[in-house]
Amino acid sequence: MRPFEAIKNLTVGVKLNILAFLIFSLLLFGMVLTTNSSLNSFALQAGRQNVEQNAQTIQIRFDENEQEMINNAVTLSNISGLSEAITAGNINSAQAELLITASRFNFDDIDVVNNNGHRLFDTESENSEDENRLIQLAKLGFNASGITTSSVEGKPQIFISAAVPIHNIKNETIGVLIGSR
Repeated sequence: MRPFEAIKNLTVGVKLNILAFLIFSLLLFGMVLTTNSSLNSFALQAGRQNVEQNAQTIQIRFDENEQEMINNAVTLSNISGLSEAITAGNINSAQAELLITASRFNFDDIDVVNNNGHRLFDTESENSEDENRLIQLAKLGFNASGITTSSVEGKPQIFISAAVPIHNIKNETIGVLIGSR
């Protein structure tokens, strides 16, 4: 009971000052909690917005890379003499120009496949199921692109690949060219 006796003995002015101090302390504590909560919410919202913008930027860049891959693969498929070489079943006559042009486009792997699925030209011996799916789409006449994976020396590799149909003079699909980076 001593604390209450000490308060009883204080003057009214001191009691009012203590009361005002307690009220202002509670208000300040409430403001600090509210500000902290608002700042945490703002930081979380700003972080989400930044992640969304970065994801959109990455998606746009990926789409641009896919389109560039398709355009480059179409250019490769139109190399003079390639359709005749596929028809003949021997790609040696177009191989040098194919390699030089593929190098200019920074392809890591290029394959030329005939309609029977036989690979007439392949710079990498490792072929994935993902590549085969793209080849099947290109055989149907579609320009196809996507992510392909393979394992090189036990290490997983991820590529952006594009497969395009190769046409003869009659505009018939006679094969597929697939390139990867």
